[in-house]
Amino acid sequence: MSRRPLFHGILRQPRLAGPFPLLVLACLALPEASCRKTDRLPPREEERDQLDAGSSRAPAPDAESPETTASPRRLSAFGRPAPEKLALTTSDGVALVGDYFPPPETSGAPVVVLVHGERGSRLDFQPLVDRILATPTARPAVVAFDLRGHGESVQAGRRTLAARTLQPDPAAGAGSWQGLVEDVGTVLRWLRGRAEIGERAVLVGVDVGAVAPARAAAEVVGPPGRAAVVGLVALSPAELHGVAFGTRTFPALSSRGVQALAVAAEDGPAEPPQGVRAIEAGLGTARAQAEVFASGGQGVELVERRSDVAARVLAFLRRMLGGTRDFALTLGDGAVLHGSIDASLDPGGPAVILVPDVGKDRSSLRRLRGVLAERLPYDVVVFDLRGYGESRVPETDGGEDAGEVPFRDDVPADDPRSWRVLVRDLVSLARMVVQGGDVEGVTEPLHFIRRSACALVGVGMAATVAAEAAGELVEDPGMPRLGALVLVSPIANAHGMTIWTALGDHLLPRRVGVFAAAGSRALLTAADVDGMGSVAKSVRAIQAMFRDDAVTRIYTSDAHGEVLVNVHADLAPAVADFLFARLGDELSGAPPGGKGVEAGVVAPPVVPVAAPVAAPVADP
Repeated sequence: MSRRPLFHGILRQPRLAGPFPLLVLACLALPEASCRKTDRLPPREEERDQLDAGSSRAPAPDAESPETTASPRRLSAFGRPAPEKLALTTSDGVALVGDYFPPPETSGAPVVVLVHGERGSRLDFQPLVDRILATPTARPAVVAFDLRGHGESVQAGRRTLAARTLQPDPAAGAGSWQGLVEDVGTVLRWLRGRAEIGERAVLVGVDVGAVAPARAAAEVVGPPGRAAVVGLVALSPAELHGVAFGTRTFPALSSRGVQALAVAAEDGPAEPPQGVRAIEAGLGTARAQAEVFASGGQGVELVERRSDVAARVLAFLRRMLGGTRDFALTLGDGAVLHGSIDASLDPGGPAVILVPDVGKDRSSLRRLRGVLAERLPYDVVVFDLRGYGESRVPETDGGEDAGEVPFRDDVPADDPRSWRVLVRDLVSLARMVVQGGDVEGVTEPLHFIRRSACALVGVGMAATVAAEAAGELVEDPGMPRLGALVLVSPIANAHGMTIWTALGDHLLPRRVGVFAAAGSRALLTAADVDGMGSVAKSVRAIQAMFRDDAVTRIYTSDAHGEVLVNVHADLAPAVADFLFARLGDELSGAPPGGKGVEAGVVAPPVVPVAAPVAAPVADP
């Protein structure tokens, strides 16, 4: 077994000399059974100062620190009032101090509980609070508190606690590391009594602060109810000071359907890969997403330093807490469009609108929608075109439902039977979803407010519809910037519509990023002399037209439309990567065609997928 993480922070200290190397060698000579891999040796007093000085994280004030008596520092969130002061008492008498950000809703809101790690404090989570509460309308409540002996949680009656004096022995009472489990349980029980909190909670923890919440969710909370734990985010998880997952934790969490995201970096000092693998083995790969990176730091540093980890954490929180809401939009001519929103934590963030192929309903995009919701921290909107699925068309003059619309080429563009009515529907829906305001006919409150950016994804014939709609939307001064357009099996010209006018005249001058994919043997007409079908030719032309602002994939396949997404397992993740990169550029203010586009994609959270059925032909 490797002892490097146990000693590397000590060995590199320049002031340590004399007999200390002999002590190190003596420890290395100990039998394997005498050292548990995840236990840390308590640092000596003279070493602690050096360790603290070399840390990038501000150490939490201990009992003897003058910071304890100074004005306490607080977390903050953009556009929100100062958090409420949290003051709770555990069953063993420890006074817990923290910050509570109430949700904008008055009832039913999800909650995120942030639990710091060894020698940390709630202030460590400021970068993550900034991301979760990115706007004043962000949906979840957030709680961050100091564990016993850390930060401001240093009083247990007349007894003063400090992190360095906590004991692994449970018999130490309030001064035991085992009490961290009770700390988390106390916060969860308090949340259960809050009227504004709904059923779902996710616990986010660092090193031992990831183990204690897992134990609390399994042992302390009890039966499901308000603030029931549905997810666990473990950043550099590590069993320390006798606080271990144990044999009952994972079976209990599995029985309640709890899912987990566990990430760590090899350069973290707490041997985090071991904890990641323990969570993966305990919950199984179906319930646990786990990855160990070569670098990235410890705990919240992973979120700060790695954009892919930040996106993965936010996407996981959205999946666990955002939920899915159905809607029905009544248009001016009486048509009703039915759809669903996989809601993110930030309703003011980007919206990605999916358009199923003509003749299909929104269930045909189940795989693509699922991958996007898994990997993107943005709202994902999908709807049925008029006349298909649940969406209805206006009644005919005879008073009967027209059913599936017999769209025609031989009628004026403003005729409700024209194919172009689908473009008008998509433009109307995009404006209502993205521009915000009151939406007539909405079946549930969907918090339609102005969004920071949007993207359109069209499949098959709907790719042509999406391209035409994108050309109109980019000319609308009331719309936020269109960040990206995704065309799967695009049909270049059909039914009086074409993708080329919108792409060449409207999107290209504005450097809107385009992703296009097709099967090279997907023939919508007779085979051309060069053996390439019209769909693949369109993808080649898009690459030539947009160059660095395009990502293209051509598969050696005859699959078309949603079938292409379903049989080539790498396609949906590639679309997610592209959208993450392009919309991320929009949010960061990077110039169009910024990082990630020239290289293809920037990899956000990785979701394991099956191997592709057919390998893609290399992009031009």
